[in-house]
Parts: sequence; C-alpha cells; structure tokens
Amino acid sequence: MTSIPSLSVGDVSLQKYAGEVEIKRLMFEGGHGVFHIHSTDGPLEQILIYENLFRQTLTAEIKIIDGRAITEQIPLIGMERLHVTYKIPQEREEVNLTFRVIDVRDRTPSEGAQTAQSFIVDLVSEERMMNAYQRVSKAFIDPVSTIVEKIYDEYLDTGKRGITVFSGVGAGAKIGTRNPKFIAEETLGNIHYVAPNIHPFDIISNLSQYALSAKDKSTIFCFYENANGFHYDSIHTLFQKPALNPNKPYTYGFRNFDRSAVSEHMMIMEGMIIQNSFPNSLNALKEGQYGASLYTHDIYNKKINNGTNEGLTEYNYLDEFDSVSHTSYDLSPTAANRRTYETLPIGGSKIHATQLGSSHLSRLDKAKKSHIEVYPKHSAMHGPVAIQQSVFSAPNFNVNDIALHRNSQKKQIEAFRISARVAGHPLLMVGECINVNVQSFIPSDTYVINEILSGKYLIIEAVHHFNHTYYHCDLTLIKDSSGVSLDTIQLGAEELMTD
Repeated sequence: MTSIPSLSVGDVSLQKYAGEVEIKRLMFEGGHGVFHIHSTDGPLEQILIYENLFRQTLTAEIKIIDGRAITEQIPLIGMERLHVTYKIPQEREEVNLTFRVIDVRDRTPSEGAQTAQSFIVDLVSEERMMNAYQRVSKAFIDPVSTIVEKIYDEYLDTGKRGITVFSGVGAGAKIGTRNPKFIAEETLGNIHYVAPNIHPFDIISNLSQYALSAKDKSTIFCFYENANGFHYDSIHTLFQKPALNPNKPYTYGFRNFDRSAVSEHMMIMEGMIIQNSFPNSLNALKEGQYGASLYTHDIYNKKINNGTNEGLTEYNYLDEFDSVSHTSYDLSPTAANRRTYETLPIGGSKIHATQLGSSHLSRLDKAKKSHIEVYPKHSAMHGPVAIQQSVFSAPNFNVNDIALHRNSQKKQIEAFRISARVAGHPLLMVGECINVNVQSFIPSDTYVINEILSGKYLIIEAVHHFNHTYYHCDLTLIKDSSGVSLDTIQLGAEELMTD
C-alpha cells in the first residue's frame, strides 16, 4: 500500500485504518505526584485539542469516565499539568503537548456504580496562564515584529521551541527540534508604543493593528500557537505556503468510499459544510471592502483633510487588490502548470471596460466613498511623505491610517469558507495550507470538479478529536481566490455607469 503523497512522512501500511492513533502518554502532574490515564483500559473517553489562527494559544478538554477516584488520588484543584503525547502509527515523530488544568466541570455520578463518575477537564497552554499573571508597563520604539519578539522572549517563553517535534513533510521531513528562537514576520516602520500596565497578549493584539508587512501591503497579522509552537505571520504570507498535499487533494464527493483502503480514506472529507462562497455584499460595501476614504481632523492646524494623496488615508480596491498575495489554484505540483486566478473586483475587470467602451465598470465602482469617518490627527501625519516608512515612524502614528486596508482585506479573506471532517493527522495545523477538491453539483455520470470551490485553502481552525480507537480532525478552511477564471463574465448594458 502506498503512502499518502507529501502529507505523510511515514509508512501508511503500518495503519490498519485511517484515523488510527497511538496515545503514548496521558498523565496528570500535581503537587501530590502523577497519575497515568493513557492505558487502553483506562478512563479516557475523549480528548479535544483546539487550534485557532485568531486565538493566541491552544486549548483542550478531556472527558474522563472515572472509576478510580482520580480527583482524590491527585486532587484537581486548578493549575495541575496534563501531559499529552500521541502519534499516528505511520509517523516516526510524536506530538508532545503540556496543558494546565483550569476547571473540572459536569461531574456526574454514574448510575448503579458507587464510585464511578464522569467529568470534563478544561485545559489551556501554560503561556495562557503566564499571560494572566503578568502585566507590562514599558515603552517601546521598534517595528511591531521586534516588539512582539521581545514580549515573547521576556514574558512568554517556556522553552517549547527547543523540544523534539513532528517536523516537515514528504522528502523534506526532518527529525530534530524547533527553531529555538521565536521569529516574527518583519514589519515596516518604528512604532512608539507605551504598554499601560496590561497583559502581554493584549500588547500583541494592540500592536497588530499597526502592523504592515515588509513583503507586501498585508495588514492582517496573527499571533497563534499550533503543535509547532508560536508564530507571528501575516495571513497573506500564510496564503503563499505550499499545500501539504500538492499531489493528492482532499476530496469530497457524493459517493461511497472503502475505509479499508487507508491511503484513499486519509484523503476523504467525510463531511463538508460550505459556510460562505463570497462576502456578504451589503456588509462588504458598508465596511469598506471595495474601497474607502478616511476624513481626518488636523487638530493642530484646525483643518479637515479628505484623505486624497495623504499616505494611506484612501483605499481603492481596484488598485490595491493585487498588492498582496492570494490563495491560488494550486493542485499542480509543477509551477509552470499551476493555474492562478483571483477573485475579481466588484463589477468585472478593466478588460471588460475596454471591450465595452466604457471607463466605468458598474455603479458599485464608486464604492470607494462607502466608508467615511472623522478622526483627530496631528499635522505631522499630513506632511509630505517621501517614503512610506516615514509615516510609520511618526511619534503619533495611528491605527486608522491602515484601517482602510484592514477593513478590505478582512472581508477578502472571508470570500470562501468551508468546514470539513477528515481522518486525523498531526500535520493538519492552523497556518498550514491544503488542497481540496469539491465535486460539482452539476449532474454528471463522472466525477466533475467544482473549480470555483476547489483549490488551495488555509487552515484557520483545527479540532483534533481522539480517544484510544479513533482520531479525526474538524477543519475550518478559507481562501480568497476562485479556482476558475471569472474573466468570461460580461456586464449587461444596464450595469454600465454612464456619465
């Protein structure tokens, strides 16, 4: 039996079925010693590990059927550690995670058994606890990425990035340790920021509103944890990552599949929900996806500026859409054969306007005036801007100068969103990309791909759900580009804008 292309670093023939898992260690550690609960005849019913691109740390919960008075042998009163080590049989490397107990809930005595009970233990990463009992009062004058690195190194680092982990895919698989130093994606400009006695995670959240990628104009930065540690990346940089499965996409189709064929079953989406296939058009207009102007109030000179030619105070969707990276239709492993299409701006493309002899695309081309607000500003923000970085080095740099970009980009990344359940694999982590095939809804005797919904998706949420018998992952996936060119769409005469 062949291994799963690229997604696997081991031998799939070692697995009896897709979703098989080996729990190597499941151990509570507290002030009264340790308690192992990982044996196959033990009390574990299920464990769920949650990853989310827009939350800073991992969380988890474990449900236990307890007939051995665990809560009395090692009293669970909060702050105890739970150590989890697991792997799937085909892989050489194990996943090692440590959580802190924060709650024991839903304790229910079992009927007919005097000593048995069931309960759920809520867990968080140790860094979440460290964040809760630390506050920072400190001034910074650095790029956002540098400040984030300093916050992590000084207040959050627990040494996780030096442990042996599951690393790499396919031919590039490695056994080793994580990069021992936390590296954030580089951002532009120096930020003058004073942390006003707040928690480290709050500082990072506040600073992310000021972040502008040094690679492009991406403004959506995420500080997140997955099984490979902590990361600080722009979402458009994550869009550029190669898919974990370049040769064999995850597939959803209206057909039965053979669970005994492990390599095939590993790449099947057992269930799928199409949550979204385009942004809400009304909200997108109101919130500035297609463009916006920012009116500013210059307190010093008692002047109101409408944003034209004032740095980043005007956003034009038609001009700016191509300035950041997008997901592409990445099913071909050869770059020369790879198709790349992007979601078209509202109303069509400039090609259409030329073909139809009009300088306007549609009435909605005027949407750039859809989001107008007034903010107090100092005149230093409105002087000549020789280079973009000078704006970000201003002492009173304000989040509103990149808010227009953020509002639009946040809507763009919500263009396509699906949820899927697949056989469990530790590499399915937030921040990684996978290729997906969705069957067309057009009736056919053969398997026809829905090219609009199919393509490369970014994992923004992953729930690893397992016990001793079965392991599956519930994924939330997003992309912002179509898998098929929409250039053939023509505008009707009634859609043209006339002067």
